[in-house]
Amino acid sequence: MASKNVKISKIHLSAVPFYKKHAWRNAFDTIYFLSLCLCALSIPVSHIGMSIAQFGFGVAVFGGLNYLEKLRRIGHNPTALAWIGLFLLFMAGGIHSADTYYFWKDIRIKMPIWVFAAAIGFMPLLSGIKFSTVLHFFLAGVYINMLAGVYLFFGSSDADAGRFRELSPFVSHIRMGLFLVTGIMIQLYFTMRRADTLRFFPKYVYVLSAGVFFAWLLILKSLTALIILLILSFVAGVWLAAKIRDRKKRILITSLCWSPVVIVSAVLAFNVYTFFDRQQPDFAALPEKTKEGHVYESMPEHMFYENGRFVYDRFSTMELEREWSKRSQVDYNANGQLVHYTLLRYMTSRGYSKDAEGFARMSDEDIRNVETGIPNYIYANRFSLKGRIYETLWELEVWYNSGDAAGKSMATRFKLWQASWRIIKQNPLAGVGTGDVRSALQEAVYRDPKPIRYDKSYGAHNQWISTTVALGFPALIWLITAVFIPLGDRRHLIPPAFFFILLTALSMLNEDVFETQASATFIAFFFQLFCRQGMEK
Repeated sequence: MASKNVKISKIHLSAVPFYKKHAWRNAFDTIYFLSLCLCALSIPVSHIGMSIAQFGFGVAVFGGLNYLEKLRRIGHNPTALAWIGLFLLFMAGGIHSADTYYFWKDIRIKMPIWVFAAAIGFMPLLSGIKFSTVLHFFLAGVYINMLAGVYLFFGSSDADAGRFRELSPFVSHIRMGLFLVTGIMIQLYFTMRRADTLRFFPKYVYVLSAGVFFAWLLILKSLTALIILLILSFVAGVWLAAKIRDRKKRILITSLCWSPVVIVSAVLAFNVYTFFDRQQPDFAALPEKTKEGHVYESMPEHMFYENGRFVYDRFSTMELEREWSKRSQVDYNANGQLVHYTLLRYMTSRGYSKDAEGFARMSDEDIRNVETGIPNYIYANRFSLKGRIYETLWELEVWYNSGDAAGKSMATRFKLWQASWRIIKQNPLAGVGTGDVRSALQEAVYRDPKPIRYDKSYGAHNQWISTTVALGFPALIWLITAVFIPLGDRRHLIPPAFFFILLTALSMLNEDVFETQASATFIAFFFQLFCRQGMEK
């Protein structure tokens, strides 16, 4: 009997594949899991950590043997194959690129497109607890970045009220906004799950944490991230309402999901109305001299307004320069009288007379705001989006009236999109090549009657357009397919995957998401992770 048991044990052992007999096989799975955790933690805080994690993926994939099984996995993963194909298209775009230096630089930045598709596609599906751990490491990284920003916000004199873009010290504030939106989505997903296997903390902790993320998003004033969050919230509300059978509850949920849209629309409409509600100055009826007897200057040909008041009416440069020198160490005439024009706009926004009498009403904080280039006191409100909305409207109005897009983010995007479209019309099928996008954009921008300053430091600020410029319309179709192909199997798509697909598509409208390592890593990592996690279930 004993010999029979031994024989059975030997037969069972021989049926186990060779790679499972050794503990070192599991070591490569551990390396893969640790690399996922390191990458998730590093995305919001460290480029070095992301690079080390990608090296770890290579070790895990190529060191674990069982290559046929890995090929089978990725062969059944159309999302991973589509993204690998997208990277190969960018590689092929180097064939007709004249600027080989920029081509190889751009390809290095785009490496995460195929690295994460291959690594996550080759490796086994994560268990629920491991998947949750990776997501919690990402939340920890977002908190580290946020806490550093909180220090700058409250504890550092280097962070001025209007410089909200500096409150994300490790990545751009736009990218941090997307991280916060993703963090909110993840934490709400944890609260919606019935099983406790994904949660490390009670539900109320995730709800409160999501509220903290939203509050910090408001302080960062990232309109792109806020708009994306609004759209995702609306879609989530409709999706939840469709699953509820009770008619009253469904109506309630639908009403709740429409409420933010109505509120935001009303706020935007009110701000647009107040922005264009303006006082038209009657220059003939205005006083000609200050109280000190100096003649007022006026420039009626410059139609600029701040908070409904005309900027270039009744100002005394001599009195302002004299009073400024008494209270500030910044040269009034430095950088082409930049202080002068900022001061006129700021005092107009306050409603002060632009002379010595009005300057006496300026507080020390007002002086500091002008020194740092803040032209409107509303912009300095750290806890309000009104200034951000006003700033965007002001930029668009100046661009519309004068054609001047310099230093104006939204207007610059429109100019770049116009230039990109001219390039696309000339190269609709093959594009200009992966390496020549910046050169072609620079040439197209400078052919514009009113060009902006372009130094190849940015692309088209739209990944859909950038891909078309580089590789033509066939590549655009491939990109659309790569982004939306997971929706073809909605039964196996977990909620974070669905909403991250929407986030990816929306963020591509306003940014070149494959133009920086942090952005490309973030998009490729979570896109593949979420879509892969929904498979084989």
